[in-house]
Amino acid sequence: MVQEAKSELERFLKLHAQHGNAEKLFYHLEKAAGSEKVHQHNEELYSLFDFKHADSRRQGVVTVSWDLFTTGSISLEALIKMLRLKADGQKIKTLIQRAHFVRFPERHASELTEAEMLAQLGLSSTSAKQIVDASPKIDWSTEIIQQGFDAEYQGHDLIVIPTLETLRRYAGQWREDAYEAPYTSIISPTMSGKTRLLKELAKHVCVVYICLRKAGSTGQPPRSDLARHFIPEKGQLNMIQHYSHLLIAILKTVYDFFKRPDISTKSLEDQLSEWFDYSFQIKSTSKVEFNTKVEYKLNNLKTASSSELNLTYNDIRLGDLPTRNKLATAVSDVDEIMESEKHGNLKVLLAIDEASNLIDHTDRRLHIPYFSLFRQALSTIPSSMGFFSVFTDTTSRVANLNPTLDRDPSSRFHGRGVDLFAPIYKISTLDVFVPKDKPSSWNDLLSPERLFSYGCPFYLLYFKGARKIKPKGAVQTTAMIAQAKLLFKTQSASPGVLSSPQCFAILGSIIQTRLSLHAPINSELIASHAAHCMFIDSERNDCQRLSPTVCLCICS
Repeated sequence: MVQEAKSELERFLKLHAQHGNAEKLFYHLEKAAGSEKVHQHNEELYSLFDFKHADSRRQGVVTVSWDLFTTGSISLEALIKMLRLKADGQKIKTLIQRAHFVRFPERHASELTEAEMLAQLGLSSTSAKQIVDASPKIDWSTEIIQQGFDAEYQGHDLIVIPTLETLRRYAGQWREDAYEAPYTSIISPTMSGKTRLLKELAKHVCVVYICLRKAGSTGQPPRSDLARHFIPEKGQLNMIQHYSHLLIAILKTVYDFFKRPDISTKSLEDQLSEWFDYSFQIKSTSKVEFNTKVEYKLNNLKTASSSELNLTYNDIRLGDLPTRNKLATAVSDVDEIMESEKHGNLKVLLAIDEASNLIDHTDRRLHIPYFSLFRQALSTIPSSMGFFSVFTDTTSRVANLNPTLDRDPSSRFHGRGVDLFAPIYKISTLDVFVPKDKPSSWNDLLSPERLFSYGCPFYLLYFKGARKIKPKGAVQTTAMIAQAKLLFKTQSASPGVLSSPQCFAILGSIIQTRLSLHAPINSELIASHAAHCMFIDSERNDCQRLSPTVCLCICS
């Protein structure tokens, strides 16, 4: 850990050699945004400037130009000219985002346009918009993606049942004197079927599904309407109390639904089907009644708490007793209304999709991510109540969602359990669509339909859907999506400007390069470059990955 931090600082100092007091700037950025964000900053700039292969003269030009641009002393056009950069839309975006990060690390650039970031930097946005708008974009079909959520599920007994058994076991093991909180994370690469797995789990257990996708994103599934309460635009004075109230409101809504006479008398299968239709927003149609009831109960809780006694600082950082008691009552009521004969020891599964967005936002008073505060609220839920939660994501690092103790900034507030439930990563969706019969010829082996059947299930489903709508462009569009997911960018890049993770991502399916288990690049390949997680050690420091074959076949 110490060596990693030292190496990150050294790289930062080289890139920012002309910035005044660069070491102080490094620690300021690390404190404001976290070490993972600084690592990402270094990685992207090293790749963009090809800094590793630049001679001392070139490095000098880069550092001077970069200092002038980040301070607003030269325009974007001048920077491009000084560095002799090609007018590449992806590079322009990266330059603007990195400069904005240096100046405003506490702000969330992902929620801003390039023009807005340049305006905050005090620079013109005209040329940037022209370059970015001219960049090729993938023509995704939301309709095809959503059809994939309804396709016949493959490998139910191999994927869903083991996952369900693990979650049930975890729910039974939860004790506040042993574990940090009743949660785990599902670790799997993009397009591997994590959301679809949650949908299948909803046939066996009451799943409360919330997608925290960024506002304005066109990705699928869409951002849940309740996401704005998980990541409020303006941070609450007491975020732990806010999250506790949100959990209470959700649990009370679950209780009201399953208590209804027309629901309670039905079979478990029918109850869960009704609940899915009522609350699970996997398509664009909002679940209005569910959202309205949760928000109504949440507002009532906030109104009632505002008249209570003033909270101490310990209440704010640990949670106040009255709110903890209300949460305990809410989960107890749900446990009682759901018959054990029907629901077993796992009765409610809170599923948070795109969970890394909780990490991107930080409480300014306590200086820890919203994720840690939400987990603190979860930790007050009593054991043996049939409640558990699961977090899924694709682009954050493994350590972000299930951090080791030495990387967890909120652990200093805990005087109770310290163990974490092991993450779930053995999700056997890889190659589920590969035909059982051997190819009859070379043409059969190299046919698009067979190639797209390898790797993640998404690609074959999308290809089949695209072929019905636009046959001539089906192969190209699906291949562009695969390439974008492989390289974690929407444009192709020449070998000279590829980052190390991108190189490993491209070559991985052929050479399956063995890296040291504790190498940070393993986590990055899983998080952002379509590699599958095959093993994670108990301390979450080491992981082993496997690169699927589909992407190389498509992109070669």
